[in-house]
Amino acid sequence: MSLLKSYITNDIQYDLVVDENNKIDLNNFQNIYAFAHMARDAYTELPKEEWHEVSGRRDDLRKDNTSVRAFLYSNIDKSVNVIAFKGTSLPMTGSTSSNDKYNDNMFFSCCFYKENAGYDCNNISLRSSQKSCNRECYRTSLLDEKNYYNIALTIMKVVSNIIDIEKSDIVFVGHSLGGAIATMIGLRYDKGVVTFESPGEKHYLEMSGQLITNGEYSKIYHYGHNADTIFTGKCWGFSSPCYYAGYNIQTKCHVGNVCEYDAKGLLKIRESIYTHTIDYVIENVMSKWNGSLPTCMQNLNCIDCSNWITQQH
Repeated sequence: MSLLKSYITNDIQYDLVVDENNKIDLNNFQNIYAFAHMARDAYTELPKEEWHEVSGRRDDLRKDNTSVRAFLYSNIDKSVNVIAFKGTSLPMTGSTSSNDKYNDNMFFSCCFYKENAGYDCNNISLRSSQKSCNRECYRTSLLDEKNYYNIALTIMKVVSNIIDIEKSDIVFVGHSLGGAIATMIGLRYDKGVVTFESPGEKHYLEMSGQLITNGEYSKIYHYGHNADTIFTGKCWGFSSPCYYAGYNIQTKCHVGNVCEYDAKGLLKIRESIYTHTIDYVIENVMSKWNGSLPTCMQNLNCIDCSNWITQQH
């Protein structure tokens, strides 16, 4: 059985496949490939020729034009749904770029308030020891009106007026920063998550106290390839292009399953930030998977920010 029909790109139709329980199959290549296009379309302003059309109901969920952008896809009876979050727009490329960077540095730095300008923890003592980071500042960041997690929760209130969140099957998807938002919201509502090339969100979730499920996280899948230095946590330090662009993207560890493809070995792709874009991934990496998916597993031994000391208060 297929739902959310006629997902069209390059004149090929992609239908989402559901299992015997009318749930979207998160281990199906066709579905993952369609999710990647949905994550890609979240970057596109409507109406645009670049939009890869999907038939049926589609709702633009954006709160405004300067922060979180998300789209809801539903089948006719709204029992099966996908919500796609936009990732980072680079400076000068979109109205959300400034707030995107603010959240990138908040979510993916080892200690966002010490390593980046523009964050206020309302306590000068938190800036003491150079390599110590205080959880309290992370917890208070949850109250920040610019925090995309908060904005996404507000968007979910709108969603609750469109579909039955508790009873419906929902998969949250996104690329890069959008994947981190999808993971946070998926955890909050205990729903499926599929991300693409997302930096590690686990550090922020741990520091802010948001790991609230039973710890299995079996419905969360992070797809990425090892030639993407943002996905692998290598785009940081004084010599990195991320640093020169004003981004402190230092984390690589994820909640849930990591599905890493050996693009360096199998496709001979060199490490670069240019391999990070969702267009590049769809056209040059996923197109070479021949209908199969990379192995997915939880990396419980992954460690971020090992040279930092965490303060509880």
